[in-house]
Amino acid sequence: MKTNGSQFLLLALQTFLLAHFTLGALDEGERVKEYNRRGHVWPPRDEDYVPNTPGWRRLMERRFSQVMSVENTGDKYNGFMSTVHTAFNCKNFTENGWALTRAPQGLVDELVESLHRGLQSEKLGTEAGVLCIETENRPLFVQQYALNSRALTELQPILEAWSGVELVRNNAYGLRVYRNDSSLNMHVDKVQTHIISTILHVDHDADSEPWPIVIEDFQGNTQEVVLESGDMLLVSLKMMRHYLVGCVPFFCCSFQ
Repeated sequence: MKTNGSQFLLLALQTFLLAHFTLGALDEGERVKEYNRRGHVWPPRDEDYVPNTPGWRRLMERRFSQVMSVENTGDKYNGFMSTVHTAFNCKNFTENGWALTRAPQGLVDELVESLHRGLQSEKLGTEAGVLCIETENRPLFVQQYALNSRALTELQPILEAWSGVELVRNNAYGLRVYRNDSSLNMHVDKVQTHIISTILHVDHDADSEPWPIVIEDFQGNTQEVVLESGDMLLVSLKMMRHYLVGCVPFFCCSFQ
């Protein structure tokens, strides 16, 4: 391929810039020195934890210990990033990090109707690819775009009143229908978008057993929350380390 003088000049400039930025990168010793210059320390100080309660510090210290035992380097890195953000960086907007309330009954009625109509639809599908869901019976999934949009609009004022901040709507997800012998393993939701969220319990079989959502609180305690139809679990990102053990449909909305 023939090139002219301008192309050679551009190539030389790109090569120079690449070499410049590569040579200008910090090595590990320089990175540690800069880390310390900015006032950071490791292990972290007690006062670095947010909120600064004995239970929260104890919980996060145990989480760091668990992350250290992860053998896969990529998983270990992701674990550290998630735990550091949860333990130190993530702002807390509420006193306890979670709360219970009721959704508007008119919205709940339409969600229940949509659920049962969807379960009878030929278009009913299953959900795959969610790593934190452990089951041989993949969750069923009912698509309802228009109703999801309405739910975001109606639920936003409830979450803004609880969090005390103005929120930007992100997404409404559902309806996800968990089936028997399912577990939603411990996880933290996306830090970029799920700042304030709600899990809305739509309905469940009359003969089903309670299926609690388990949350770790700021005092280091493990709380179990059992939802009934129309109940909303309000959660801030700080408290999004949660899981389900045990079949129920859930509808989730997140705001940022």
